[in-house]
Formats: sequence, C-alpha cells, structure tokens
Amino acid sequence: MKRLVSEPQLLARLRRAAWEFADRELRIEQTLASWQRAFDACLAVAPAIAAAAVPLPWSRGRLDRLAGPYAESIRRALGIGMLHNESGAEWPHTYHAGDARAAAIDVAVRELG
Repeated sequence: MKRLVSEPQLLARLRRAAWEFADRELRIEQTLASWQRAFDACLAVAPAIAAAAVPLPWSRGRLDRLAGPYAESIRRALGIGMLHNESGAEWPHTYHAGDARAAAIDVAVRELG
C-alpha cells in the first residue's frame, strides 16, 4: 500500500492492467460461455448416488384430506392459519397476503389442474 501511495505510476500501471484484463477476460459473452461450460460439465457427470423417489408430503389435517390442493386457498380465504410440520410444508414460501403476484401464481396453478 505504501508503494501504491508513493509510486503513482505503479498505481496507474495496475489500474490499466486490471481494465485490460477485465476487457479481455470478463466480457458478458465470455462469462456466459464459461457458465454454460460449467453447467454442461455438471450435467455430464453421473450422479454419485442413485436417485431416490421423493415421498409425497403427508396430510396436515382434515381440511387437507377433504380439499386436497385447495386447502391452503381455503385457509387464506377464511383467514385461518396453519401450523406447518416443517419449514418446507408451506407453499409458496414467498406468499405474502395481498401480493398480486402470489395470487396470479395460485390462479395459474389451479388452471393447470
């Protein structure tokens, strides 16, 4: 740091070299191509373990058994909360009351059947 303060030409040379490196190596096209190669390499590797079937979540209560996928919507409409068994049981995690985006997601999911 002392040298950079006392030798302005060194600071200028380092700055110029950094800009040249960034211009040569960090262009968006090169960055995207590097990410693509990394993803392709990951996909080419065989899984370390065999894929296991993911168990379906178990019912959280009577409303879930009666209404199935519509239970959360019914709870929301009635203003009834639900204590979830685990952190991943509430879907979607990003739901916020009054959020139009969340409502749009709910509509889209219902339309998918």
